[in-house]
Amino acid sequence: MEAKQRKRKKEIENTKEDRVSELPDCLLHHIFSFTDAADVVRTCILSHRWRYFWISVPSLNFNFKNFSRVISSKESSFINFINQVLLRRNFIPVRSFQYSPPSDVKVSAFQSWICYAMNHQVQHLTLDVGYLTMPLHLPHCLNRCTSLTTLELSCSGHQSIKWPANFELPSLKNLHLVKLLYCSEESIFSCCPNLETLKLVGTFCGEFSVCALKLKSFDFLNNQRWRLFSNREFVIVAPKLMRFKFGGYPPGVFSPKNLCSLDHIEIDVPNNKELYLYGNKDMMKQKYALTVLQMLNAFPTAKTMTLSMNVIQVLSYVPALLNEHPSQFSNLKYLKVKSSKSSKQIKIPSIILNYFRTGSPLLEIS
Repeated sequence: MEAKQRKRKKEIENTKEDRVSELPDCLLHHIFSFTDAADVVRTCILSHRWRYFWISVPSLNFNFKNFSRVISSKESSFINFINQVLLRRNFIPVRSFQYSPPSDVKVSAFQSWICYAMNHQVQHLTLDVGYLTMPLHLPHCLNRCTSLTTLELSCSGHQSIKWPANFELPSLKNLHLVKLLYCSEESIFSCCPNLETLKLVGTFCGEFSVCALKLKSFDFLNNQRWRLFSNREFVIVAPKLMRFKFGGYPPGVFSPKNLCSLDHIEIDVPNNKELYLYGNKDMMKQKYALTVLQMLNAFPTAKTMTLSMNVIQVLSYVPALLNEHPSQFSNLKYLKVKSSKSSKQIKIPSIILNYFRTGSPLLEIS
């Protein structure tokens, strides 16, 4: 009886193993695209079928936290592991390359990995450069890469980044930059003619200008104090832009142009605590409110709008101006106000409700 049970158990185990082993390579590649490279390489011990399969996986995800958990906590071992994996893959194309760092990596290592990915027709490149002791100079191999469609660069501190000369990415559709200070004589966005999604978080670009004729979604999130009452101009030229999200201090001069396709905007600004740093608080509050109102009025074609409770509070600083100048949002159909933990009990002032409803009598507010 026990012998039959053991035989049956072995048959079930063999059946399970066969089911996995017989899956097509494309399906296994898709499954491994969600797995860290360290775990993918470890599958080589499972059977003869898996011995060299990890070499063909087109999605490379190098995460130091996972590596330190299963293999070694030494940073040098992690860097060596990455280099060895790339060396053994030879000429197999890379669909995606992701890297999450230990505390410190040399710039030369990043440059070599970027060049490897570019030379292997990478489509999605995601790099977290951590803390670097010097500006990150992107290698020239990045220039005019025809395979790259998604580029995400981030760092733990505000790191300077230098783009290569005559920079151009003709196939790039998604660009995501986090805490990077880019150094360029011209706007990098105009060098990406097919850019559709742009997300900038804590990224300083000097005199800011976005000219992207195919851009559909744009997130700009920056709460740095020095932007308050700054005279820097913020220019957007994006005739196909449908969604715009802004978080931070409003620019002194906001200049959106040709936003005829804009459907939804989402605006959040810091609270008025920073105003205590300036001389006349009441005067600064009104100036702050006028700057926020100017930015809102730059989107008269918006159909839906999401505002934070901070925006509502700031607009209430200028009740006379709201009465004298009704809103220009003739297309606005839906307004949502997002509350925070500290503002759940705050009601929307009637002066604000009347302001928006005067321009849009059928407006729905939630």
